[in-house]
Amino acid sequence: MPEEEAFDLGKEFPFFAFVMRELEELRRRVLWCLLALGLASGTLLAFPSWENSYVLRFSTFLRDALLPEGAKLIFLSPLEPMAQMIKLSLVLGVVLSLPVLVWHFVRFTLPAMAEGLRGFYLRAVFLAFLLLALGIAFSAMVLMPMSFDMLLRYGEHAGGEAQITFELFYSFITLFLLTFA
Repeated sequence: MPEEEAFDLGKEFPFFAFVMRELEELRRRVLWCLLALGLASGTLLAFPSWENSYVLRFSTFLRDALLPEGAKLIFLSPLEPMAQMIKLSLVLGVVLSLPVLVWHFVRFTLPAMAEGLRGFYLRAVFLAFLLLALGIAFSAMVLMPMSFDMLLRYGEHAGGEAQITFELFYSFITLFLLTFA
């Protein structure tokens, strides 16, 4: 009885083999990006010590820069401050690992560009990355402190007293930066 040949999907359908190669490369690049994000976030959350981590230092900086004199953040559940520090470390981890993310994005998409467009593509991605960084910096240093102060004063003039929770404070910062960047 003659041996039957094994069915090779890649040989029969070259497009399928191409898609499988690209998905394998994409999987590899996504894993590298997740590793960079995890390393950056973990470092921010746990070093130099849990009680004095980089993310806690940054959170103190944000509170001092944005909250009015004497105002304090409140929390409504014991887990809320830790959950917000984890979220903040993830956001900062994305910012810190953005060069790795952009590099893998460019290396994955560059072969799809025609030879004549590759230089334009690289310049456009670099310019977009630069403008995003400048937008985040401008929003964080100029727009956010002014807006936060104006919103708190408006609330006080409307007859309210500001009691800001950890979750709402850090959600405001994240959404503000993403919106105006």
